[in-house]
Amino acid sequence: MANPGAAWLQAALFNRLLALGAGARRWPFFFFFPFPLSFPFQLQLLLALFGAGLIAASGSAHAQFDKSPWPRTQATPTLNVVDLQGQRWSSAELSGQVVVLNFWATWCPPCVEEMPLLDTFYRQQKDQGWQVLGLAVDQAPAVQQFLQRLPVSFPIGMAGLPGVERSRALGNTTGGLPFTVVFSPKGEVAHRQIGKLTAADLTRLGVLFS
Repeated sequence: MANPGAAWLQAALFNRLLALGAGARRWPFFFFFPFPLSFPFQLQLLLALFGAGLIAASGSAHAQFDKSPWPRTQATPTLNVVDLQGQRWSSAELSGQVVVLNFWATWCPPCVEEMPLLDTFYRQQKDQGWQVLGLAVDQAPAVQQFLQRLPVSFPIGMAGLPGVERSRALGNTTGGLPFTVVFSPKGEVAHRQIGKLTAADLTRLGVLFS
């Protein structure tokens, strides 16, 4: 008789790691074990992943904006992004605009899901002093192929595979994707979010900076 607890843990591991594209990329052996995992081992594994922060507790599954101020002991981060068309986007050039900087990857399902939403938001807000910038934590050929299938109207730059570390410098404490940083018109970090943006998130942002 199948152990219902084991079945639940297997589903939890699969769904959580699938939802976290970066996690699924880094630990593919969960999907290819040549032997079944015992229930005690699965329990230990799940607890270890919770402890490491790789699987979020159900109460915090929905991403939230981090409204804590940027630490005074740290210099305010500056922007210097070159998009795929060769245009440079710097803090000086973007002064006076609200900038939404979004770290994403083609292999990250939540990133892909939020792209159309971000694109719609950008097209609605670009004439109101807003700029959306995507930074792909990926290989350039994969990004170019992706954008041929799902083009967006906002600029996309390449953070490359070290891009996760770059996002950590902006407050991405877990290294998860997608990760979004919002800069105020003064160039200050106003909001940070780990996880997929929702329509409600973007509406709230629009109100805050209207």
